Amino acid sequence: MQVRLLVLVLALWVAGCATYNPQSGMTFEEWKISAARTFQGGPELVGMKGSVSVYRLTGMTNQNTFYWFDNGRLYQVTQGELPQVRYQIEMIRR
Repeated sequence: MQVRLLVLVLALWVAGCATYNPQSGMTFEEWKISAARTFQGGPELVGMKGSVSVYRLTGMTNQNTFYWFDNGRLYQVTQGELPQVRYQIEMIRR
């Protein structure tokens, strides 16, 4: 009985991790809370320029997914490598 319950909990956890899909326009706080609720890890600041800030989550999945905020609102989600994203941040004209 306990083994079945453990398997069920693990399956739900994995399903929750796989379906994380934040909505454009979310505030930073809403995004942070939704990531925590789906066990995605905490936010890690990648870089800032002007009103734009870019984060990634510290969880085991999605290390190469970057979340772009402008004035505290999510406006873009991209995939890439960390050096590439840092270069893109530097090239923002503000």
